[in-house]
Amino acid sequence: MFSTKFNAKAGRGSLILCLLLCVPLWGQSGEFDAFEEAEANAFADFQEQEDQAYADFMEAEAEAFAQFRQEVEALWGDYDTPTVHEWIEYSEDKRARTEVNLEEGVATVEVLVEEGTDPTESLRSAVETLAVDRGKSADYAVPLPDGSVVQPQPLSDNPVLADQLQLPSGEPVTAANVVAFAKDVVDQAGALVERVVGGDGQARTKATVSVQLVPDHVKKRAEPYLGLVRTYAQRYGLEVSLVFALMQTESSFNPKARSSAPAFGLMQLVPTSGGRAAYEYVYKESKVLPPNYFYDPEQNIELGCAYLAFVREAYFDKVTDPQNTEYCIVASYNTGAGNVSKAFTGGTYVKKAIPLINQRSPEQLYNHLRTNLPYEETRLYIEKIQARKPLYEAWN
Repeated sequence: MFSTKFNAKAGRGSLILCLLLCVPLWGQSGEFDAFEEAEANAFADFQEQEDQAYADFMEAEAEAFAQFRQEVEALWGDYDTPTVHEWIEYSEDKRARTEVNLEEGVATVEVLVEEGTDPTESLRSAVETLAVDRGKSADYAVPLPDGSVVQPQPLSDNPVLADQLQLPSGEPVTAANVVAFAKDVVDQAGALVERVVGGDGQARTKATVSVQLVPDHVKKRAEPYLGLVRTYAQRYGLEVSLVFALMQTESSFNPKARSSAPAFGLMQLVPTSGGRAAYEYVYKESKVLPPNYFYDPEQNIELGCAYLAFVREAYFDKVTDPQNTEYCIVASYNTGAGNVSKAFTGGTYVKKAIPLINQRSPEQLYNHLRTNLPYEETRLYIEKIQARKPLYEAWN
């Protein structure tokens, strides 16, 4: 049932049209009431089907992941659980893996070979792959109950680390010089070689090498999204620098980011909450979208920007100072509007908090939120966003 793209014009409108065609003309108010009830029931059924389809997908995805993890542990003896700010890829045979810490700018490449085998060539090949890898939305396919299979999708049209790796000369790594780059990394850095025992009980040789990304790697990853961010920031009345600061804080521009929520992609949207609200705000249709939808950069950025606009209009449209509005929607993006309200009234009814928000200058409001928001994560979150906005102001 799920696919990467969705028809935004399908859904409730089509459902209503179908009902209109199926229900005879009426002249009595009772007949109209019956029609309204039928429409409401049909839409509730539609929503239930959408929710069940998502639940079925997540159950199937969990089973596919469990199988993949078991296969990895059989070889490696462990499984590296990625964080939101780490990009991890496995090779098709699961004997090479790359882990890139996108906050610290360090890429680690590991390979497994049979004992007594020289790992040098395997390691060089894995470094080459790292430099040109477009990534994939998952390391495994997900078979669904209806017999269809959700296949992994490329994360990008270009290498995820494009312009973020360089030769000793400072020249960017490209397809033309990637072989020389890989040879230099492996030969100069020197691999850490150790013996490991897999979950299958077999001993193997693991070789590891690390390489630093360029100093401005974060901005290098951000820049390819500039056109998309400008488009949707303008559409939804947002500053470009705000969207980029939020993206950096959420994912370090990791297109494969996934949290335990689970939230997905660059702007870390949860399909059943923020993603659903944003999609309905844009397309006037309530839909629970699959993870692959959020791994598409344009769709993720569109809905991330739309969710900020939705929160602004739904909860903080009566806030009089634009800067105060920004502080409130940023905090809400992390913790929900109800928790922002708690910082002022102790309760989640946002309307009661608006007069108290309007009594404060931007400086006073920021300090109040930084002190009184219910969770330390959110108090740090708004601080990070404000600190990172200046990095992208030239792109406004």
